[in-house]
Amino acid sequence: MADPAVASKVLRTFAVDSGVNYFKFAIGGAGAVGTITELGGGDFVSGVAHTATGRYTVTLQKPYPSAIVFCNPELTVADNDSNLLRCAYKTGSYSATAGTFEINTGDVDGLDGNALAALLMSAEDPASGQEIMVHVAYTN
Repeated sequence: MADPAVASKVLRTFAVDSGVNYFKFAIGGAGAVGTITELGGGDFVSGVAHTATGRYTVTLQKPYPSAIVFCNPELTVADNDSNLLRCAYKTGSYSATAGTFEINTGDVDGLDGNALAALLMSAEDPASGQEIMVHVAYTN
């Protein structure tokens, strides 16, 4: 028989009104945002804007989630680009009022492996043809 303490934790976890979304967006010349594609053709994302070098602001559709509990952006590698870039959710950037959060990209070549410092020190746009794929978990 299953441990009741474990079962009660599982029940509490599923009692939270939550959701998961997967989407990706293409990168064009000079870091411009191309086509946004959502898994299953959903309507979670309203738009993505390239707001500065290495900075993308994602705007969600209303009603906005109350919190983002997990956000994992991944950057694909372009065929002709040997530059190693990293992509990350900016901690604390989600606004439940505006329905926005930020994803940063930066150059980590030749650094000591401190990806966060690299993103803060060396913002860089991905190459044209790359995609940023995002997995988001949220609560309502």
